[in-house]
Amino acid sequence: MIGIVVPVLGIAATLLATSNKSGSTAAPTPPATTAPHDSPTPGPPSSSASTPEGSPAAPPPASSPTPTPTGSKQVSLTTLDPVAYTSFGASTATLDGKAYDDSLVSSAPCPFRGDIEFNLGKQWKKINLAAGMDDNSVPGSVVLTISADDEVLFRGSLSLGSVRELHLDITDKLHMNFHYDGGGSGCDGSKRWIVLGNPSLSN
Repeated sequence: MIGIVVPVLGIAATLLATSNKSGSTAAPTPPATTAPHDSPTPGPPSSSASTPEGSPAAPPPASSPTPTPTGSKQVSLTTLDPVAYTSFGASTATLDGKAYDDSLVSSAPCPFRGDIEFNLGKQWKKINLAAGMDDNSVPGSVVLTISADDEVLFRGSLSLGSVRELHLDITDKLHMNFHYDGGGSGCDGSKRWIVLGNPSLSN
């Protein structure tokens, strides 16, 4: 009898263990987490995205001279970009002992001639300036011609120690040109500088 009970108890224990195993639920494994990160800030599309493959890129806009300022009653000519020039630049100068801090001065090319031209845009009525040769020049003379739209407004000789105070009418003028010529073909202009002293445009 004892031999029979032991196997029965063993079978019952086995059944109980099996029942407990099948009724239990395993805890779910938590999902793997990653460190938070900032999403990239959207930006403008690149040129390669906006231009079809194989299409030529649009050429950059051509540079142009600074337009004549508008809405001003007076402005220095030196603030405008020339449309064409040779041997001129903005600088300080002295004419017959007087300083002109806002001037256009020649760079004494060889031969001794040059010019500079501006787009006035038909926006100005008067130009005032002092014309002469810088006090650091060697003695000599040069002919200065000022024209606007092919009309000669002034033509005269400039010499060391002499200043021409000019007040010219430029009403409805589009382009204005300053041309100087020392004559000859040599390099005698290497120590002579033409000055357009404090050139001022006004309405």
